[in-house]
Amino acid sequence: MPAAHPERDPLRRLTGWNELIRVRRLVGLTAFWYALLHFLSYLVFDHSLSVSNIAADIAKHPWVLFGFAAFLMRPARRLQPVPLSQERSAR
Repeated sequence: MPAAHPERDPLRRLTGWNELIRVRRLVGLTAFWYALLHFLSYLVFDHSLSVSNIAADIAKHPWVLFGFAAFLMRPARRLQPVPLSQERSAR
């Protein structure tokens, strides 16, 4: 596990809770799986994987597009190599 940088962790600094570093990755992974299940249930149960129904829903409710964009950005963050993220946090 990488060394903690208290000066770069505002929530830890505000709360003084040092255990936050230990659960940070778990919370992030849990949020990712929750978002994935939410996205899949939207596709399967709400629209039966119908591209035309999904496109119509996006046209009717444009904020759905923001949810799609946010979901697509999340895996990119998860797939970032660990050494690169550690290098960035060291700056």
